[in-house]
Amino acid sequence: MARHLPPLLYLTALGFVAAAVALATHLARHDALSGGLAAREARLRGWSHFLANGISIAGGPFIATLGLLVTAAVIARRADRWAPLRDALAAVAVTWVVVAVGKLALGWLGISGPGTTIVVVCCVGWWLLRRHLERGARTALGWLGGAIVLAVGVAQLYLGHSFVAMVVSWLLGAATVGLLAWLKHRLRQRAPGQRP
Repeated sequence: MARHLPPLLYLTALGFVAAAVALATHLARHDALSGGLAAREARLRGWSHFLANGISIAGGPFIATLGLLVTAAVIARRADRWAPLRDALAAVAVTWVVVAVGKLALGWLGISGPGTTIVVVCCVGWWLLRRHLERGARTALGWLGGAIVLAVGVAQLYLGHSFVAMVVSWLLGAATVGLLAWLKHRLRQRAPGQRP
């Protein structure tokens, strides 16, 4: 099964890229690629609306973070350590606070909750799984994470966020990952005898 994992991950990544391209093409056809008011006024409906909503819900603060927590719980159980679950819980809590503060500061459409959340979930998920996968599978998982982030971003453009809001959301997600890494490093320095 392990040697079939990288092709499966690459194929899944290709599916997410294809979904992102299909949505972006549909937006470009209706001159609504920049998102915001133009996308809402275009009254885009049908398969693309269903696809954009599905991707956004799956990449949002509830389903994506639930997936991260389940993954962390499985890893924690198999490794007989609670550190992966603790790290995932910290990532979820910090992400929810960052998204809430961002929405209060920049407005409801100023940042994308799914856009910020999916960056954190993909990065933390990759970090948790990296020790349990071979090099080829780790690389494929990284490509899959990038494809998912792209698909969620395009879906959020479709649903009314502006391109600037998506870039801000991705940067906010990256900053959250950086904050989590810094906090983990600081905790490791305080307790050098413990395993990470």
